Amino acid sequence: MDTASIPRSTIKPIPLHKPTAATRRAWRVRDVARSGFTLLELLVAMLVMGLIVLASAMMYQSGANAYHISMQRAEVTLVGRSLVQMIAAELSHAVADDPPAGVPDQVFEFRLLAGDRIEFAKFAPSDTEELNAMRGIMRVAYQKSGGAVGTVQRRVRYYSSEDYGLEEDSGWIDLADRILTLEFRPDGNWTNTATTNLPLHVDVFVDALTEEDALRNNTQNARTYHRRVYMANRKRYL
Repeated sequence: MDTASIPRSTIKPIPLHKPTAATRRAWRVRDVARSGFTLLELLVAMLVMGLIVLASAMMYQSGANAYHISMQRAEVTLVGRSLVQMIAAELSHAVADDPPAGVPDQVFEFRLLAGDRIEFAKFAPSDTEELNAMRGIMRVAYQKSGGAVGTVQRRVRYYSSEDYGLEEDSGWIDLADRILTLEFRPDGNWTNTATTNLPLHVDVFVDALTEEDALRNNTQNARTYHRRVYMANRKRYL
């Protein structure tokens, strides 16, 4: 059929259907999916992620600092307790009173040279049979040196059992640092002039600081460790 011969007025246009609500919603979803993120949305997302990362880093740093501080406190507790126990163990075996015949008096002196320095004699086991009756004698000294926050040192001198001359001197050996106070307090009835007599007891005090407190000079954070030592050889040692 020749369409050119058909009058134009008789040609009817094809009707267009109105899109439904579902179709319009699908179109909107498709348009949004194709559009992507705006710059503002991207900046907001980056800001939120940055805040999350910053909060996580601060929590980690806080936990690490707390762990570091707890380890330092545990260390200073171990050092302080070990130090007073060591001093107390040796001090409890100090000897004085009247020395046996042939032994110089000065070997048995018990002296508080200062509030933070003490020197005393004690018996050391002998390795030879003929000296079992009169065991070896050693002089022990403790002191704090190095300023306000210093170091506790120990010195040992051994005497021969024949003429009680000096055999060996260890010199001052560092035991613990970051020590604020080393103090010896004998009982009130003892005087420092009675060097051949022992007090009934001696109180040992040690104030120790953590590494961080020592660097910052936070002396108010010092931890105190104390031990009372009763003299086993106060009356006689033989």
